[in-house]
Amino acid sequence: MLILITIFMGILYLYTLWRGVFSLTLPLFIRGGLSLFLLLGVFNIYLVLKYGYLMPPLLSKMFSVSHLWLIYLVFSTVVLDVLRFCHIQSSALGIGVVFGTLLFSVLAVHNAGKLPVLKERIIESQTLPMGWQDLKIVHLSDFHIGQGFNKAWLQKVVDKVNAQSPDIVVISGDSIDNRVEKLLDEMAPLKQIKAPVYMSFGNHEHYYGPEEWEKAFRKMGIVVLNNTFVVLENKGMPYVMAGADWGQRMTPEDKVAEALKNAPKDKPILLSAHHPAAFDFAVKHQVLLTLSGHTHGGMTFPISVLAKIFNRGYLKGLYEKQGHYLLVSEGTGLWNGMPARLGSQNEILVITLKRKSK
Repeated sequence: MLILITIFMGILYLYTLWRGVFSLTLPLFIRGGLSLFLLLGVFNIYLVLKYGYLMPPLLSKMFSVSHLWLIYLVFSTVVLDVLRFCHIQSSALGIGVVFGTLLFSVLAVHNAGKLPVLKERIIESQTLPMGWQDLKIVHLSDFHIGQGFNKAWLQKVVDKVNAQSPDIVVISGDSIDNRVEKLLDEMAPLKQIKAPVYMSFGNHEHYYGPEEWEKAFRKMGIVVLNNTFVVLENKGMPYVMAGADWGQRMTPEDKVAEALKNAPKDKPILLSAHHPAAFDFAVKHQVLLTLSGHTHGGMTFPISVLAKIFNRGYLKGLYEKQGHYLLVSEGTGLWNGMPARLGSQNEILVITLKRKSK
């Protein structure tokens, strides 16, 4: 698969050289330098998935900028080709597009590496029982430790979380990007979270040994909820905290059904599910609040358009359906295979779940 992706990126690279970079009225050495730097983007995903945890940060950023620049240039070159077909040509426009997209790529990669910002959300529901006290939840998702983000970054995230004094912390998947033996020490800051932590797995945990990671997280004191639930108390009032696993054994509907099997239906239900598609099925099971990630908030245009299409229209923020709520995190971190942030940002969601007065 990685070889096929690299070949495909190579084809896109040749197209952008032929119709884009080489068509510019610039000195040959400049076009050659731009072409060589752009070539790094062809191999970015292959190298990230194979050796990302070993790459120095500066080198990793160089590959990331090149990769994103190549994607921007592909779309831009298609637009320029359409303009040429309409007999609208300008060398200055072509030069502006090449250097403009390079600037956007640098900015997007820079934004992707920032510490997450705190975002507060208040969710009010009349279905919560009388006497319900405000429940403070910190929602984290998509750390992707091991590719672009490390122990020092995670420590700062944990410090931010503890400063909020939450009642519970929910991690909705894609926390790691390598096997346990490579990353166990990098994940150590999670043990310092002062509130109870509940986690469901995303697709990336399943790439790197889910059974081993589940054991490792449990030893850290994290409750892993993969297609199961627990009954908790909020100042004496019970509620259900469930988790739907990403695993390929079942459909999203089956996972939600399995997670809530035998769960009390007369209690408020919270669900952690990495993919926001679970929300459509969570509504059928009377889940009050579903917490998801996976989309990375669309990262940047035009990738955001595709991300929305492939995630059933759910991209980021709060959605409501029949009195049930979905909150899609833009990601506490970001996958280093596409580390781009323009129009999105790394975030820590601080949620207050409260009873709405009639």
